[in-house]
Amino acid sequence: MPDSSPLTATNASNLPQNTTTKTLVIRGLSVLLLLVIFLVNIELLGSAVHLVGKEKLEALMQAIDNPFVGLFIGLLSSAILQSSSAVTSLTVAFVASGILPMQNAIPVVMGANIGTTITSILVAFGHITSKKEFKRAISAALTHNFFNIFSTILLLPLEYLTEGLGKLATFLAHILYSNYGFSKITLFDLTILPISQYILVWTEGYTAWLIIASVICLMLSIRGFTKLSRQFFTQDEEKFQSFLFGTPQKSLFWGIVVTAAIRSSSATTSLIVPLVAANRVTLQNAFCFIMGANVGTTITALLAAFSKSEQALSIALVHLLFNLFGVLLFFPFPLLRNLVIEAAKFLGKLAFENRIIGFAYLLLTFFVFPFLLILATKKELPKPKNQGFLHSKVAQWHKK
Repeated sequence: MPDSSPLTATNASNLPQNTTTKTLVIRGLSVLLLLVIFLVNIELLGSAVHLVGKEKLEALMQAIDNPFVGLFIGLLSSAILQSSSAVTSLTVAFVASGILPMQNAIPVVMGANIGTTITSILVAFGHITSKKEFKRAISAALTHNFFNIFSTILLLPLEYLTEGLGKLATFLAHILYSNYGFSKITLFDLTILPISQYILVWTEGYTAWLIIASVICLMLSIRGFTKLSRQFFTQDEEKFQSFLFGTPQKSLFWGIVVTAAIRSSSATTSLIVPLVAANRVTLQNAFCFIMGANVGTTITALLAAFSKSEQALSIALVHLLFNLFGVLLFFPFPLLRNLVIEAAKFLGKLAFENRIIGFAYLLLTFFVFPFLLILATKKELPKPKNQGFLHSKVAQWHKK
């Protein structure tokens, strides 16, 4: 018996090492497969919804006649499509074709940035069965939401009064469009896009069923990734934290790089929410990563704009500048970063204590308020003159 102990210990020390290597490879490939499924279904969902509601979305875009309508339409459209990239790319196309003036398109881009945060909030609701996980997950998702809301509150009035974003974007677009160009082919175009396009052709005529199937596959892939990420990062949690989230600067950088590579802030922020829920990433580092993701996602509209016109490039650059200025407002100042985080924690705590509050916030912010405010703003436009300072400013915006 005494002699068998060392042998057992030796075997135990050798076998787990081989098993661990094999297990890590399998888990890594599984994560990659789930990521592909996730990205394909995000692309399918956006394309399918776009096919169903394309005419209505175009009618909405043409109805924009003041910054508030533009903001709410951008928010509502992005929430429905679950992609700011889809809405901004469509906005670029409308600006290029002359359907939408650039100055009217700027609030749409800002609203789209808010609307896209619905995806990470929906992912957070996937953890609703576990109280502790749900509290962390909804707080992480809300940092994405509040960051874009606060950025819009600060930058939209500034743009409204000075047109600074539009003028700077126009200046940069003239330089870039006149002198530079780059290849539009990316890894996304070579992998995810062909798969999704093949499925779209194969399922032609069954768009409603495709939307349902995409939503189901999307949720299953997220749940699968959540389980695997917990296992994958358990043993190397410190290395993982140090590599991607060691400092706020690292988190910001990798948020930009990863999101630019896969061209979807919805994807990267949705993938970070389960890691926060599993307590693998701190909320502070996740927020810095999310800010980087907001910058990285602008690559889609930029790629779309370079093939169209200088004016289209201008609105794509507005998207980039808006997110960059948002980062510059919050990232260098821990006090302001903590303001967003504490606000997210507060609402997350309320949603944790009463789940109805979470659902109510989701419905009111992304659907009810935008829809009602669009109707209210549209009804106010035909009223007589002397409606006050704000109404006169809206009229001036429209004339421009």
